[in-house]
Amino acid sequence: MSTTGLREEGHPLQLAVERVLRPVLAPRNSPCVLVAYSGGRDSSVLLHAAVSAIGAASVVAVHINHRLQQQAGDWQTHTENVAHELGCRYRCIEATPPEKHPSGGIELWARSVRRSALVKLAHQVDAAAVLLAHHAD
Repeated sequence: MSTTGLREEGHPLQLAVERVLRPVLAPRNSPCVLVAYSGGRDSSVLLHAAVSAIGAASVVAVHINHRLQQQAGDWQTHTENVAHELGCRYRCIEATPPEKHPSGGIELWARSVRRSALVKLAHQVDAAAVLLAHHAD
């Protein structure tokens, strides 16, 4: 998916992200926003919009590598490359999958790991917000 249209000044998504983030960032001395970045379409669009709206220096792309897929390393490399291309900071948090199938399923485990890691990192870097993108289907 191409997100080059987001680089145009005044793109509706960029303006919406900026409208939401500016009041949150304004009172902070060193504003920082985390963007949960899987490398998929939704989080890619959100990352580009955040960088366009508030500047790369204020954005940290955060990839959680759950190590659940054979391609997990490729996704990690991809997300790091994109973050560097955009000029924003990048963090990757690697999780170790459970040996036994967790109660509630592997998706619940992955969601729990992701949320805990994002909250912990947000506190460590004093992030003003954590942005997540998910489609309805």
